[in-house]
Amino acid sequence: DLWDWHSLHHVPISRTYQHYSPGAPFDYFHLNSIQQLSDGHIIISARNTWGVYSIDKKTGKIVWQVGGKHATLKQEHGANFEFQHDATLHGNGLLTVFDDAAPPPQEKQSRALEIHLALNKNQATLVHAYTHSPSTLAYGEGSVQLLNNKNVFVGWGGRPYFSEYRSGGGLVFGGSFHVGVQSYRAYRFNNWVGKPAAAPASQIGRAHV
Repeated sequence: DLWDWHSLHHVPISRTYQHYSPGAPFDYFHLNSIQQLSDGHIIISARNTWGVYSIDKKTGKIVWQVGGKHATLKQEHGANFEFQHDATLHGNGLLTVFDDAAPPPQEKQSRALEIHLALNKNQATLVHAYTHSPSTLAYGEGSVQLLNNKNVFVGWGGRPYFSEYRSGGGLVFGGSFHVGVQSYRAYRFNNWVGKPAAAPASQIGRAHV
């Protein structure tokens, strides 16, 4: 099925944090992640409104909003984010999101966040924030992956880093790409094995002299 939804019908332009420059494209919303839930709701992240929205797929109406202007869920201390990426809702109301916190002067560093959403109380409470050492500020992109063992794998977007943390803190390992390489999303998978769908099309044999 084709699902059609227009942000302008539900989120006014006045709720953007993007600055308008005459003659330049004005991207007031900037949707950068989408997740379909089994209950018929859609979770989307809009970078330039600082908002994560739950949308009723049938009606198109916003059910709840965390972050941004006129949010329905209050962000408790430390649960704020700006210009975020990769919002994913897990079981028991756990939301993971990459807090770009940029461009300045919002914050001094980006964070990978675990946030508990208590919809009955309209509250968003910080569970844990994972930060890179040394401190880094990603000006875009970034991702948070919740692993099966509850560890958290983070791609630092506009910065060339990736990290894995134990649940609640503690670095397992960290690495980096070559300088200048970015990752829109970074993922870790265990026991990956490549299995080609077909046999090799050619074979290089050993020459006998």
